[in-house]
Amino acid sequence: MSRALACTPASAVPAFSNQLLNRWLQDSLTRFESPSLSQSQGPAVIVYETNETFVVQAELPGWLPNQVTVDFENQTLTLKGNRELLKDDTRKYHRVEGFFGQFTRSFKIPSTIDVDAVKADLKEGVLTITLPKKESVRSRQIMIEAN
Repeated sequence: MSRALACTPASAVPAFSNQLLNRWLQDSLTRFESPSLSQSQGPAVIVYETNETFVVQAELPGWLPNQVTVDFENQTLTLKGNRELLKDDTRKYHRVEGFFGQFTRSFKIPSTIDVDAVKADLKEGVLTITLPKKESVRSRQIMIEAN
């Protein structure tokens, strides 16, 4: 016995809402990335914001700090890297799925960043770049005094 599934406008709303939400989230996360400045090849990144900072995380498993550079100029954060596959006459590779070669990823960053306080850390295969906001642009709650 087959059972026909009915699709009503009301049943389509959750799926449509999820599509809109996913598109909105993707757009908001990629607003920092400039397509003209970024190459599609390179590490996957996560960009997020807190009240105090913007954070860019790049997945670089197996990479060493001397294989990656981080530059910040004209409100553009640029990640560059180069890692060569180990060449050895005794190795015959059948499959290589890690990322090797060169990459460049660039992101437009708001002018609200305290450039002198930017920090980068490569730990457990994740490059984390912390871009603190200037004190003047951080949101804060103002206490109301009673007279």
